[in-house]
Amino acid sequence: MEITGEISVGDFDNYYQKVFQEISENAEIPGFRKGQTPANIIKERVGEHYILEKAAEAAINETWPKILEEKIEQGLEIIGRPQIAITKLAKNNPLGFKIIISILPKIKLGDYKKISREIMKEETKIIAEDKEIDKMKERDRKRIESLDKIAEASTIEIPEILVEAEKEKMILELKAGIENTGMKWEDYLKHIKKTEEELKKDWSDNALKRVKHGLILRAVANKENIRVFEQEISQKIEQMLKAVPLEEAKKLDQNRLKDYAYGIIRNEKTFQILENV
Repeated sequence: MEITGEISVGDFDNYYQKVFQEISENAEIPGFRKGQTPANIIKERVGEHYILEKAAEAAINETWPKILEEKIEQGLEIIGRPQIAITKLAKNNPLGFKIIISILPKIKLGDYKKISREIMKEETKIIAEDKEIDKMKERDRKRIESLDKIAEASTIEIPEILVEAEKEKMILELKAGIENTGMKWEDYLKHIKKTEEELKKDWSDNALKRVKHGLILRAVANKENIRVFEQEISQKIEQMLKAVPLEEAKKLDQNRLKDYAYGIIRNEKTFQILENV
């Protein structure tokens, strides 16, 4: 979705004056005391276009989150970071801009209850000595098969941005795993004779599949009104952090950690619905 807009002359001039004031206060120009340089000298040194660009950056950074918030309130589910471009930039003029956002695709779900019921009721022979391990493997196999079958029976339009984001996520997961063994990422790439871009290309089908599975789980969770509570999220985070050294835990982005824990809990609850329909 493309959104175009303008920031009025008056509002943009306020950003311009604020940015120019900050530049003036911090400018260190020979022959003048800091913060005492005449405006015309500063403009000659830094350039009018530089000041306009900084003012535009400040204006857009305050404006685009409000626009996205309005779209979310209208019921749109926005994914990824927006692409923002300045379309008009001049003194004593409105600031023109364009924002491109990706929206979570609408999904027409197939009969997920019937599909899951048929797969989950299949009997599987479990070897006694590896009973618990085999039960988990069989559970995971059935879960993946269910998602595959539901995806086949559903109508989904996958935005390319989701597939690309999934490839990036897969790279980060592999990189973390490799570096945890003590091997450098660059050395690993040399060893397998691949670049990151080649890995991403190889993973296109798998990334698409993972995205489909994620969208199916999300759609089923919404359909079944699955809820995740703050206490559950806190408990999951506490459980996950037990395996992380204290110094590393302090560096983790708490919002991302919370989102990750939320996703794990929601997906598990969704699978339990599919397993017991």
